[in-house]
Amino acid sequence: MKSAPKQDPQTMTLSEANFAMDSTPDRCVLLDGAGCILRANEAWTRSSRQTDVVPLENARRGADYVAAMGRAALNGNREAGAMHAQIRRIQAGGSARARLEFDRPLRTGGVVRTVTTIEQIMDGEQRLVLVAFTTEVSSGTVRPTVIPEAAFSVPVGTHLERLEEALEHCTAHAAVLDRDGKIVAVNAAWRRFTMEAGGDPARTGVGVDYLAVCAAAAQSGDGRANRFLRELQAVLRGERHTFTADARVGLGGEARPFRGRATALNLKDGPYVLVTHTDLDAARVPLRVATRSAA
Repeated sequence: MKSAPKQDPQTMTLSEANFAMDSTPDRCVLLDGAGCILRANEAWTRSSRQTDVVPLENARRGADYVAAMGRAALNGNREAGAMHAQIRRIQAGGSARARLEFDRPLRTGGVVRTVTTIEQIMDGEQRLVLVAFTTEVSSGTVRPTVIPEAAFSVPVGTHLERLEEALEHCTAHAAVLDRDGKIVAVNAAWRRFTMEAGGDPARTGVGVDYLAVCAAAAQSGDGRANRFLRELQAVLRGERHTFTADARVGLGGEARPFRGRATALNLKDGPYVLVTHTDLDAARVPLRVATRSAA
């Protein structure tokens, strides 16, 4: 059966889309009318897709790609929201194509730019959607990661042990998390607050699953804890470099306002995330970034 004539002369047919997918080094997926993955090209299956705007664990044939974008958007991922809206628009016939550009900082100081093209593909009367990703990595100048609360910067390649020593003099409560969200180091201010607030060091110190602590607070109905958890998970996954959020922390005692920050670090020992809690009641004078270094 012959395909119906294309209404838009610039719109690809299914055969043209398949040829393009096999010829390009870009990562491509073809979505059916329901938004599920109909086909992925070799570049897509070969890539880990960790540099994608929304890295997906299950992005194989049959997976509901549009639903995954929708869930990510509901969890606060703006890039996913933009992609979801454009795919839906093309599915509804409101547009034939869209182009989106996203920049994401790397832990090493460079920038990943992802150009996403979304195109309508006509197969007879059926409207399919082709999504293609082009990634450009700009190494740029590898700069130290500035930690305002600690008043120093952390150069790429710093040893974890050296960072621990520097954090001991930091007035903000600081904890270093591994890639799974477990605490591998805390500073003196963190330990002191635990003691003063009547907390249990066994539940707040080294070896504790910090993600589980945040999840427990979120399950209690604390909306700010829920947001903090989502953003922290995004940093751990490498989807963003840093974020800040205000919350109240009590550990069983009187809750006080704190500003929490999570920052991705690329240390000599591997990737880590530094979490700091700054007491807003005590922070009367703005902190100034000093010229000294943690290295």
